[in-house]
Amino acid sequence: RLPPGHLFARQFELPSARDGDRVVLQLSVTGHGWSMTTDQCGEYCHVVYRLILNGQSIGNVTQFRDDCDSNPINGSVQHGTWWESRNGWCPGSVEPGFFLDVSKWSSSGQNKLEFDVVVWSNHTQRYEAYTDFSGFALGDQASLTVGFSLFTYGSESVKSILQQEHAYTAAEAALRDGSSSPQSLAGPLVVEDEMSGRGGLEAASRVAKLREEARNVRYDFEARAPWYLFNETVEGSPGVEAGAARIRIFDSALVQGATRTVTASISRSAFSERWGQAALQLRLSRPEGLEFDHWDRQASVGLLLRQGGQDARVIVAEPPIGHRRWKLAASEDASAAIPTVDAALA
Repeated sequence: RLPPGHLFARQFELPSARDGDRVVLQLSVTGHGWSMTTDQCGEYCHVVYRLILNGQSIGNVTQFRDDCDSNPINGSVQHGTWWESRNGWCPGSVEPGFFLDVSKWSSSGQNKLEFDVVVWSNHTQRYEAYTDFSGFALGDQASLTVGFSLFTYGSESVKSILQQEHAYTAAEAALRDGSSSPQSLAGPLVVEDEMSGRGGLEAASRVAKLREEARNVRYDFEARAPWYLFNETVEGSPGVEAGAARIRIFDSALVQGATRTVTASISRSAFSERWGQAALQLRLSRPEGLEFDHWDRQASVGLLLRQGGQDARVIVAEPPIGHRRWKLAASEDASAAIPTVDAALA
């Protein structure tokens, strides 16, 4: 029997780390179930996730989304109550999760991560361990979909990321600033209006101001947070201005009851010898000749490296070489031509 508030624990092994290596944890949680559940959990409740690594508390994380009504599609193609705030997600959104640098709490070899939760109670007006009494009696289950991963960054990669002008991904933000979303670690506030699904907790979303396109020809993923929408009809193929190569993984794959999992392999030969970034463009559409409903659906996308990625390595890109032109005037002879010299700048 699990103690109240304790969801699960996982043991895992990390490879041997060298000086300067860093470990980043990615956590993504979405809550589901609400109609007959206690406190409309897990979809509309405010939850604090307590993370414990190797017996040490590494953070109390909130991921409630208070910005669903800011969805750029503005209901044009979205059905249902898309504007209502939710626990960890919004209808039609991508949830890359929260990234946290856990280097000082992790170690080479065996590690143990524990995952506990407390939920804001409308009855007691405080956060406490959750029991779904109403859902148990009325047959409505409150659930959380939890995903977490750990990524090890070599010292050379860390050094390169720290020398950048700014972070281009949420993981890079964690390496530079400790976490991708400091407000997610700020601690929960008192929830003022729980019945409407809107509360005093600030959204634990990765809201970022749009920046100018990267001057060093890197694609700035976080400039599109938190919705990560891309209109190919208007903007063209992603990364085309930076000379990105496009590799098609699959096309018109049907996802339904009998085919819920879609897998595809990518040959190493499809990639160029040297590259610095990889992005996934995913487009969902109605299958031709078939029907679909408008209820919430959730899915995950992942990349599996053979042999656990042991053969993978990061090659830090060299800085781009620019050119500048100078005009050299003749010293004495006014009739002499003025030559132009090209110089390469490292």
